[in-house]
Amino acid sequence: MAYKIAVASSDGNVVDLHFGSTSFFRIYTVDGLNYSFTEVRAVEGVETNNQDKCQDRCHDGHGRGCGDGCHTLGGRQHSVEIISDCRAVVAAKIGRNILKQLESKAISAFDIQMNVEEALSKIIAYYHKTDNRKYRLQTE
Repeated sequence: MAYKIAVASSDGNVVDLHFGSTSFFRIYTVDGLNYSFTEVRAVEGVETNNQDKCQDRCHDGHGRGCGDGCHTLGGRQHSVEIISDCRAVVAAKIGRNILKQLESKAISAFDIQMNVEEALSKIIAYYHKTDNRKYRLQTE
């Protein structure tokens, strides 16, 4: 069964954007162990320069993290809605409040910074293994 994964990446090569400050998600469709880039989904209500503000606050050691006001509330809620058909989301940083919203929609969240290809390969392998295990248990 095919499913989608949303990735917060500025260039499609590295997972480098925070969930709450990204102005778009790259959507990948997964079928079995293969995946392909499908589309870019824009997030309304998020300024394109929010990522710079977030990086300054969240990584300078003086801010209180991604809940410190560098992200707009409307943008974060819209971000969850536009990826509601995805099985998972991958971002460099995902705050606790967003994690709760994602959990309520049964969207897995992966808070990592690495190469997009490597991240997708690991997540897909994990899902393939768990999905096949569930299927084997149901048929026994």
